[in-house]
Amino acid sequence: MKQKGTFDLILVETSGLADPGPVASMFWQDEALCGVLYLSGIVTLVDSVNITKYLAEPDTEKEVTRQILMADKIILNKCDIADEAQQAKALEAVRGINPVAEVIQSDHSRVSDLRSILFIDTTKSATDLEHLHEHDHPTITACPLEFFEEGKFLAVRSRREIDLIGRDLLYRREETQLDVIRCKAAIWCYSEEEKTYTLYQFQSIGDLFDVLPMEGVSVPEGCSRALVLGRALDAEKIREIFLNYLKPTC
Repeated sequence: MKQKGTFDLILVETSGLADPGPVASMFWQDEALCGVLYLSGIVTLVDSVNITKYLAEPDTEKEVTRQILMADKIILNKCDIADEAQQAKALEAVRGINPVAEVIQSDHSRVSDLRSILFIDTTKSATDLEHLHEHDHPTITACPLEFFEEGKFLAVRSRREIDLIGRDLLYRREETQLDVIRCKAAIWCYSEEEKTYTLYQFQSIGDLFDVLPMEGVSVPEGCSRALVLGRALDAEKIREIFLNYLKPTC
């Protein structure tokens, strides 16, 4: 970052079973970085030949599941050597954990459209929930939530209240029993002083979260949306957390 000039993007690669959470968090914790960079998204590379084996082994299952849950895009690699049955099982395993991440199949580690994995709209899966069908997994939960009341404009009253939503989701686990691994949301905020509404992007990875104004309106006015991924989540508890702060403004 000491080099002069501008960057189109910075690609950070982790190895093997590294947890992407701490790596992603540096964009939010390092003041020198967060002023000039933002986290575009997380791409997880999946070995289509061996993924079912990794998920079946106690030593690797938790970390592999966490990597898949955190992903915005998933590259299903080694499709050149995996037969159709292996590819089908790999896709089923990935979809069972993360039903919203786009899955891109590749062979010889080649992806035809690099822009599709380099320039990611990380909140798209939160704002466009219509494609998310019923999710059936014994321990992993995907909770798509919409907050809307006909004839009313639901919004938080300050940027700080979005921080409080993050606090209640992530830092009160003993009280709520929620194990949230990833959350993406588009949340309306009303300024009483300026009499204006602003749409904010909320994103959490592991135990950290970030809140930024969204550059475009991607949800109807007065309608906030969220997608929460984690282990054995209670959707009603999560809805209650958001509705503690999302209140009618008119």
